[in-house]
Amino acid sequence: MKTAPGALKFDPDNLTDRQNSSIERGISRGQSREEIIERMEKSQNQNYEKSKPFIDKYGILTQEQLRMASIHWVIQNPDMHTTCVSFSDFDFIDKVVPLSGTKLSHDGESFLNDYKYTFNSQYCRHGCSECRGSCPVNLPVSSIMRYAYYFEGQNREKEAMIKYANLNGLDANNCQNCDAPCSAACPNGLDVKAQLLKAHSILGFRGLGVQGFRGSEVQRFRGSGVPGSGLD
Repeated sequence: MKTAPGALKFDPDNLTDRQNSSIERGISRGQSREEIIERMEKSQNQNYEKSKPFIDKYGILTQEQLRMASIHWVIQNPDMHTTCVSFSDFDFIDKVVPLSGTKLSHDGESFLNDYKYTFNSQYCRHGCSECRGSCPVNLPVSSIMRYAYYFEGQNREKEAMIKYANLNGLDANNCQNCDAPCSAACPNGLDVKAQLLKAHSILGFRGLGVQGFRGSEVQRFRGSGVPGSGLD
């Protein structure tokens, strides 16, 4: 998965542990708390407006509800023997293990089917590169989308920003004044340009440059020299 479609409304008075950690890291790099929260709010609420009908219909209260339903959907498939789940604390294991060997209810299947159709045009498919051939500068669209997911969905902000910086100018800043032939080329109706510009807004160093990190950190995440190929 390269992007995490769907989001709840941003609540600056009830920040998650992940959001607080992200704010602290931003402050340590010289950004103001107000600037970080404003960026978070703008990004999350754009997704929320598209997700609101689905969220209201099913009474979604947390992102964890979406995640647990998705894991359940995978493990109840008889063709799937293993589910690789990332987690940041051991408490999550206790929530996932009981799902093993169980099947989705009819309501659960309906929930995920509605989710699929609601977010169909918001999700950049894993491994898809149909739009790249239409790009006048041949941007590694799939890699940029994946780095954005590392940043937003996996709490790997530093790694994502370094990978993005290693594109050496072959990044979404090129999209600013583009006519977006990529969006027309997407077989799933994704507004590719909007997604790329959003990715650029969170992955760009905003003047820090790679020097904002220690040299050893940059070297750790450098790839083979081919844009987008390093430790993907």
